[in-house]
Amino acid sequence: MLEVCGTPDTPSVDQGETILLIANEVLGMEPQAAVQALSEIIAIRAATPDKDAFYLDMIDVISSNVSRKQVIELDEVLVRLSEVEGLPTPLQMRALEIFRTQTGVMA
Repeated sequence: MLEVCGTPDTPSVDQGETILLIANEVLGMEPQAAVQALSEIIAIRAATPDKDAFYLDMIDVISSNVSRKQVIELDEVLVRLSEVEGLPTPLQMRALEIFRTQTGVMA
């Protein structure tokens, strides 16, 4: 989800709130657990030298562990997140395109 924020190392307040809301709605996470998970993911991503490879690895993990329906639902969540502050930026569109291509949502 961080990749579609446009500034994944520092999501905006609105984006962060949307991520926490999505974590609760979609994953059933309690707010405290969602904040902790988001903080840990931001720290891990920030420490990763090759951000693109990290993103591709995360997509592979997701694709290998969820159903096709869940991948499509996640795509919808990513679109929702990318539109929090208006129309998606070119960077956000690139992240969505990579996700869709890698998961087969868009071939």
